[in-house]
Amino acid sequence: MLFVMRPACGGRGGRTRPGPAWVCQDQARRGTTNGPAGNNGRPATLYPVMTAPLRLCILGDSLAAGVGSTREADTLGPRLARRLRDAGHALHLRVHGVPGARSADLDRQVGVALGGGVDLALIVIGANDLAGFVSPAVGARQLHDAVARLVRAGARVIVVPAPDLGIVARVPGPYRQLVSAASGHYAQAQAEAAIRAGGAVAAAG
Repeated sequence: MLFVMRPACGGRGGRTRPGPAWVCQDQARRGTTNGPAGNNGRPATLYPVMTAPLRLCILGDSLAAGVGSTREADTLGPRLARRLRDAGHALHLRVHGVPGARSADLDRQVGVALGGGVDLALIVIGANDLAGFVSPAVGARQLHDAVARLVRAGARVIVVPAPDLGIVARVPGPYRQLVSAASGHYAQAQAEAAIRAGGAVAAAG
């Protein structure tokens, strides 16, 4: 059962209340909206309306796929799914992230996600683009196209841009500041592209 914001039963003036989607049984049967008591003066019976599960897809690189976690339950997808279910959402999770993926690989991942249906997509991408010296303009354009394609299909999209690779241990000390600056520039280009395409951005930190 999906918890949503819906107009209060019989309410006026656009008032809403949190909770599951409820319907006044008397009003549903009679097709009326004359208030909580219905037409006969008796209190209306409320019952929950079952809704389809939220289809959550995780796309992107090794961070999306969960590389580095010792247990599947600790990877990004299952952790997010657990939080959403704890909040009362029915959920169907699919993870399409692939270790080593770059922004150029999002087109294929988006195609797979759309094939199974998607309501909410989280894209984690950029680290491998940076490591492969993909220009910010190219990577941002590829990300933009992926987000726009999902949005056109009716999905809501959140993008986690490239992390700061300057903190990676194997980056030599003298180059850390340069790598951090490049990472920030790339992430900014990604964020702007994602927003132009109709998505939202979450900080990698």
